[in-house]
Formats: sequence, C-alpha cells, structure tokens
Amino acid sequence: MDAFDDRKLLAYDTYEEYLDSFIVTDDIFYLRNRDFARTNAALGYRTSTAILTRQAFLTQREAVYESIFPSRKPHILYSAHYHKNDEFLQELSLRERSNRVGMMTTIISMRHRKPNGEEISGFIDFAESLTKCMESVEDARIDWYAVFNYSKRVWPTKHDLGYFNWSTGYSCMNDSKHFKAITDPHLGLIFESRNDRHRILMDPLAECSRGTTRTKIDTPNYAYVVLFDHVVRNRP
Repeated sequence: MDAFDDRKLLAYDTYEEYLDSFIVTDDIFYLRNRDFARTNAALGYRTSTAILTRQAFLTQREAVYESIFPSRKPHILYSAHYHKNDEFLQELSLRERSNRVGMMTTIISMRHRKPNGEEISGFIDFAESLTKCMESVEDARIDWYAVFNYSKRVWPTKHDLGYFNWSTGYSCMNDSKHFKAITDPHLGLIFESRNDRHRILMDPLAECSRGTTRTKIDTPNYAYVVLFDHVVRNRP
C-alpha cells in the first residue's frame, strides 16, 4: 500500500472530512448517499492507501499536532518565571538548566509529613524527573511546572531513586537513568553515577566524592532537604 504523510491529517477537523478526501464524484453519483460513500471509502475500495479507523485517526492526528505544536516547550525552563522566596525552589531553579542539558545531575534527598500525617522521605533524580515531566511519562508523578508555580509540592514517589513511608513501613529503591542504587553494609546507601562511576554517599557525615557537593536547604515547607550535585564527567 502507498505511504501516507501523517502531517496531512491536520487538514481534517473530523474523521468524516478525512473519509471525504477519498470519495470521488462517481461514488456520490452511483451510491446517491454520502454516508454510503464514506463507508465505501472506510473499506478502502477507492485507494491503495491504508484507511485509518476513527480511533486511529484521532490518535495519530493528536500525535502529529503535539509533535508540531508541543504543549510543553522543552527549551523553556519550568522555573523561568519563579520569583517567590522559597529557598528550596530557588536552589532548584539555579540547577534546572544544568540538569536539563546534562552538565550536572542533582539528587534531591528530602523528608516531610503529608497532610494525612504520613511521614515520607526519599531520593529524586532531578534530571530524570524533569525529563519525565517534559515527556509526560505516565510514572512521572512530579509536575515541575505546577511546583514552580507554587500550586503543588515536591513529594518522592515509588518510581524515584528511593521512597520510604515511615508510617506504613513501606520502602523501595530504584535505579534511574543517571544513578545506580547500592546498599553497602558499612557505608550505607550509595548512588553510583552511571556516567563516571563515582559514588555518592547519602550519609550526611560522609565526605563527598570528587565532583560532588552537598547543600543543606533550610525551608519551613519541608522537614529536611539536602541537594547532592554531581558534575558530569566522561567515563574513565
């Protein structure tokens, strides 16, 4: 069958208009009914091009529209218009661009109590979380646009590097695009950079590894926040 340029779908506002594009004058003359002619077109009798079903038409048209006119511009920072006096979000805004372009990877270590009383702590790969938000990945639970607009708060999820619910006792660890989670019996929790294999110790008293800095954030909005910034280097 002939290939069809999906971009042409934007020329049709409805599925019926799409089917009409395959109808010829003889169809109307002999069938005497446009609905019959559309059914004929949907069955592919008038073209060597594969005819889309209604659902496929709607899905592909939406995908083409999003690719040409993305609802979220990847070059626009979520923190671009953030001006409030929250030290945590101010520090993240300073790091967003570096994490987006791959110059730095930041691990957010945090703990706080939810409105329902549950105490949650965890570790977030900031760069990966930004990418998932930008690409609207289903398991991306942090809407950074809403966070920097001060309409949502940052909460670690079960899909992040680490998640601990101290009220229920539930915990889980995950590897991310940039870090591998390691539990050492002597050094405790460690995240190894997938880029240069440098290890970042989560122990607040441990010395930071080469290329890594640790910044403790004082904010009334969260019980505990520490940022681990790792400068991305080529793998040895």
